[in-house]
Amino acid sequence: MNICLLKRYAAVLGGVALIGAAGIPTASAEPVSAQGGLYTVCSKKLLPDYTFCASSASWWWGMNEVMVFDKEDDGHDALVRYIRHDQGTTVRTAWDHNYADPGGTHVTLPNLAPTTEISVQACLGDYATKTVIEETCSKWGKTVADPSFLN
Repeated sequence: MNICLLKRYAAVLGGVALIGAAGIPTASAEPVSAQGGLYTVCSKKLLPDYTFCASSASWWWGMNEVMVFDKEDDGHDALVRYIRHDQGTTVRTAWDHNYADPGGTHVTLPNLAPTTEISVQACLGDYATKTVIEETCSKWGKTVADPSFLN
């Protein structure tokens, strides 16, 4: 299955795609290389060509980063809600409100045990008012900080 098709399935389902660091889809929570890999959730709003979602949020294991990307110049901003379960159930939010910046927004989570559970959700909203458009939100995805540790 190619990456584009995997992303399309995840986007259509408002779901989760698991993608290895080398850009190779994986069928498990194991990283492809020592650099880690991505665990990605996709907002329910798709790009016009249906190749990917308007907002995506990822957990990059190996880098210990939550990332969010605004993929469409549609007047909405992308956000990621995330929970670091070793610190309770507090939902934190990071915004990517600059569509012109393809680098997205990255939040490093320090001092993680490999088995720490991380949950992420991708949504669209309005950064200026901090309003979330709930109907665009993906389902929550949950993984652990370093899935390779489970082997």
